[in-house]
Amino acid sequence: MITRQTLILMTLTVVVFLYLAAFEWERSAALRPEIPSLPVVDTGMVRAVELRQGTNLFRVARGQEGWEIKQPFTYPARASRVEALLEALTALQPTRHIPTGKETQLNQFGLQPPRMLLRLESFTTNQEIRLGALTLLRDKVYLTASGAPGVFVVPVHFLNTLPREMDNWRDPRLADLGTAREKLDNLTVAANGQLLLALQRNATNGVWRLLQPAPAKRADSERIRRMLDEIQSWKVTRFLPAAELDSLANLGLQPPAMELRVTQGTNQLVAIDFGRPHTNTAGFVYARNLRHGTLMIVKQTVLDQLKTDPWEMLGDHRMIDRFNPNEIVRLEVHVGTEQFALEQNPTNHTWQLVKPITQPADQELIQAMLKQLAALEASNLVKDVVTDFAPFQLDEPVASYSLWRGPSGGSVTNTLMARVDFGKLDLEKGMVFARRHDENMVYELVNAQLEILPNRHFRLRDRRLWRFVDGDVSKVTVTLKGKAPVDFARNIRKRWSSPGMQLTMQDDAAMNAALNALGATRASRWLVHGDDKLSVSTYGFPETEEKLDLQVKYGGEVVTHTLLLGKVNLSGQRFAAIRGPDGQFVVFTFPEKTYKQVFNIYRLAQ
Repeated sequence: MITRQTLILMTLTVVVFLYLAAFEWERSAALRPEIPSLPVVDTGMVRAVELRQGTNLFRVARGQEGWEIKQPFTYPARASRVEALLEALTALQPTRHIPTGKETQLNQFGLQPPRMLLRLESFTTNQEIRLGALTLLRDKVYLTASGAPGVFVVPVHFLNTLPREMDNWRDPRLADLGTAREKLDNLTVAANGQLLLALQRNATNGVWRLLQPAPAKRADSERIRRMLDEIQSWKVTRFLPAAELDSLANLGLQPPAMELRVTQGTNQLVAIDFGRPHTNTAGFVYARNLRHGTLMIVKQTVLDQLKTDPWEMLGDHRMIDRFNPNEIVRLEVHVGTEQFALEQNPTNHTWQLVKPITQPADQELIQAMLKQLAALEASNLVKDVVTDFAPFQLDEPVASYSLWRGPSGGSVTNTLMARVDFGKLDLEKGMVFARRHDENMVYELVNAQLEILPNRHFRLRDRRLWRFVDGDVSKVTVTLKGKAPVDFARNIRKRWSSPGMQLTMQDDAAMNAALNALGATRASRWLVHGDDKLSVSTYGFPETEEKLDLQVKYGGEVVTHTLLLGKVNLSGQRFAAIRGPDGQFVVFTFPEKTYKQVFNIYRLAQ
């Protein structure tokens, strides 16, 4: 039950609420002063950031290679930390402003003296931010800023961007090469005082050489790029106090177990020593950055990578240096008793076979072969100083591929650009020995790389069988198994006729369509060469006994083309054979789509 006293109290509460709503809230809103903004921070112009807390000073400055810690030690800074601080200052919005006057004492807010002094140095002006005490609820902090009178209250989370643990502001990368990466010219790795690896870049042509282990070897710029990427990805696990510098010997750093040096001329970019494994944690080792006098702990995998075989990691595995296919004027192949050569027309860059017989070459097959040669890569460096190549069967190679460049510099003869010799095959390993003409080294290559290279001249001939249209053909003779040959010839009306009858318009059109298809046919793949191959049961020529003889006019000359058609293999490809330029038959795979057209000619002959 509601008493009289309760009703009176409720009434008074409502009256007070209405009075405040009608008069005080509107007035206070109208009288509330606007909070001034903090001075603008131009992050792009800041060249140094300094934080002083009591006697402790922390300073980072912007240099040519990025941000660097200058106090209390010198070391590359983690750029993301500096940028996060500057971005936080740019976005900082005060929630309250307290004008300073006689009645306002800075020491009330922990600002005289300030607990921390943050100084931003730019190219045009300097700014100071004095940080004081936290508010009562500890969710905000008091501060003053140069150029802005009064005390500001800002969210406390801004303090999280200030340096606390100095090591967290160090660049965590073990070796930052910076912008000098593109210009560095020396990289060495030594173990227990012995040089394991030495890379050097020629200052004139920019070509890298692997000088150590001797003898000097070709180096691969792409592998070097990947190694430098790997070096820059290495991270410091933990930085150690400078006090431990007195115990370098105990850490295995005096002398070091391994040393990494990267230089540009006389300028040392990276100087890292590696010591013994970490005492309490497996998989980690002690290290020292000599440029900054810093001790650290890094992963054992860093050392493992540096111990990788130098040639495997950085050597150039290519058997032929990079080349422009248009610069090659001659290509020679010697495989067993087979010797053939191709030459490129320097004007239109078309290839033709010139040995053992002159005939058009297939341009696609030649370009594919050049790509295969350019892609030849060694899997292993067997021996880097060879005086006797006989044990590898490279004194009399099983196969040789030579590339010749045209005359230059007043010379009238071609220049051997590259030659790769292949020797003995290791069937168990699936590898083959090989060498370059300009080195006394023996390599191992996966044998599959040799097997895909063309080793017979006829396999590079133009795969276009013939070039004619139906109007060029004057006679067609069809021979099918167990039947007499059937001749088709054109009559005076240019219509196709067989003995005693003229073909219908429909059959005449079918004949012409089949001839046009044959005149444009390309072999899918050249297989074997020689008349003796026709009797091989695999191809099925004795079994099918299908033959077409076409009399074709080329200008004023009539040429007879013979096409033999065999059986279909397990892959659905039909075997066929035609006579090559040397008069011998060449077996190839025949497109089934064209065979369907040929079947129409068979139908007319039955």
